[in-house]
Amino acid sequence: AAHLAIDNNMVSAHLDCGDNDASFVAESTFSIDPKAPAITLSSAINRFTPSRFGLLPKYPGATICADIDIDAEGESWNTLTGHANVDNLSLKPVDSEGISMRHFGITTNQPSTGQSRIDISSDYLDGTLLGSFNLKTLGHSVLDVLSTAFPALVPGHQHDTPEAPRVNDFIFDFKIKETENLAEFFNLPVSVIYPVSVRGAVDQTSRDLEFNLSAPYLRQGSKLIENTSLSAYVDGREERARLNFCSSVPTKGGPMALEVKASGRNDTLRTTFGWKIDRQRDYEGKIRLATSFSRDEEGQLLTSVAFRPSTATFNDSTWTITPATINIKGRDISVDGLNVTHGNQYIHINGNVSPDPTSLLTLNLRDFSLDYLFESLGIDAAMLGGDASGTFYASEIYSGSPRLETPGLHVKDISYNQTVLGDAVVRSWFNTDNKAVELRADIDNDGRKSTIDGAIFATRDSLDLTFHVDRVPVGFLEHYMNA
Repeated sequence: AAHLAIDNNMVSAHLDCGDNDASFVAESTFSIDPKAPAITLSSAINRFTPSRFGLLPKYPGATICADIDIDAEGESWNTLTGHANVDNLSLKPVDSEGISMRHFGITTNQPSTGQSRIDISSDYLDGTLLGSFNLKTLGHSVLDVLSTAFPALVPGHQHDTPEAPRVNDFIFDFKIKETENLAEFFNLPVSVIYPVSVRGAVDQTSRDLEFNLSAPYLRQGSKLIENTSLSAYVDGREERARLNFCSSVPTKGGPMALEVKASGRNDTLRTTFGWKIDRQRDYEGKIRLATSFSRDEEGQLLTSVAFRPSTATFNDSTWTITPATINIKGRDISVDGLNVTHGNQYIHINGNVSPDPTSLLTLNLRDFSLDYLFESLGIDAAMLGGDASGTFYASEIYSGSPRLETPGLHVKDISYNQTVLGDAVVRSWFNTDNKAVELRADIDNDGRKSTIDGAIFATRDSLDLTFHVDRVPVGFLEHYMNA
């Protein structure tokens, strides 16, 4: 049943529905006078099945229950005073317990200082916004400040002093609480297990943006991520931006400290990516990049990433990254002269990636140590070793079945679990169906021939290999016999 009444600029409404998929009662009044907005709403949602109405198709048959209470008025939608509460909210799928939230509330008021204040309280998030708001233009305000440092990324914005009757000039302070059940239900990549602080400011008049995040502890599956922090600042008057990020993430070889530092202006961003793993041997590096942005005559974004001289150390071996360039235009990517060297060993990457199936990206190796690679990646299930020389080819990257292969990788003293089997020619390719690196190795050990066939499933830390050998050392079996 529904009832609607209009008295001058006030509209009153009553809705009552008893359907199996939508059972609720709602009463509301609201103003249709744009100069005096006001709204009240009281609703009890006893049962609502979103999938019956084309909503939340991922949860067919799931039901929502909630109590809603809204009461607010003001001179404009940006200066409302009042509250909006959602209590006893639950989402319950057919085959699981679901999730619930006892309370989510927003309170707005206008203190005597003339500033607006918004307070948020809930099971998962508490926070405050204080200052001047124009929600209609907030997105535009943020992009306008960003465009002072990177105009090519945000074209079409002017940087004059804002003339809107109410600008965005406010600070915010939020606390994200424990989200373990949310992360589990929605399959989120990380969950908060200790309160996360999020603070910052938007100053449209001075054209400044500030954002700070501090997360002491995050959980990713069984891994504990510690001491994560992110700070970003845009100074619109100086047309500069900066960003700092750090975190400690677990690896099989020990905790890895990550650090990113970036600064930019005039459509150029200089970035340093650093890492260091706490291990007996050195695993660390700093990659330095200079990224520039521009637009072509048709307005398409052009990105050029220049590698500056950098170093990376793996297993006590320091590799040098020489200057190189990656150019990006839409889905077209070209790599020119990306070279990583260590003594006589090198990795050379050149070529193109694009929707054109004939585009080819090549990776050339010379005397590249597979021991370092597998030890660095921590792939315990398959410790392959030896010095590899040859070429990998990548094509049809944007297709549903990209081609990644090497027709003949020459490996001197190929080893398995630190047992040398001989010299090998390895043919390998990536199987997109089972996400595995399949291979066939033909091994020559002083005239005795052996073969290895199978696949390595790096993401699952597993393998399936078949050995056909002729008098090779059996030491490669020791790892499995000890296990």
